Amino acid sequence: SLHLSTSFGCSINCDPPEQYRACVNGWLGSDCSGFIGCVHLTQPCGGECPAEYPVVSEDGLSCRPRQPRQQTRPTPKARPKDNKGLCSSKIDAIVQTSDGTSYVFKGDNYWMLTSDWVAP
Repeated sequence: SLHLSTSFGCSINCDPPEQYRACVNGWLGSDCSGFIGCVHLTQPCGGECPAEYPVVSEDGLSCRPRQPRQQTRPTPKARPKDNKGLCSSKIDAIVQTSDGTSYVFKGDNYWMLTSDWVAP
């Protein structure tokens, strides 16, 4: 259990510590003054959230973990009418789908590959 105590006798337990934390307003006094209560890790204390759940909700009533940033690649605009641009310089990526279809990406364009040709 989480146990907070002062040298003058104040003792606070918040159980289980994996789920709860002591919420203190400023300093914890010898008479336990400053202790607001035990709050769940997903609840803010004095408008602050713990490091495990650092984001305060818009209404200020809950805390949540930070969402990982998702990297997105812009969607290619269209398949070009010919494959001249494909062979003239470096490509960005080649992808093969689960059905075995292969695509080449370069800038905003993409081409479908077959076993013996490049589809425009």
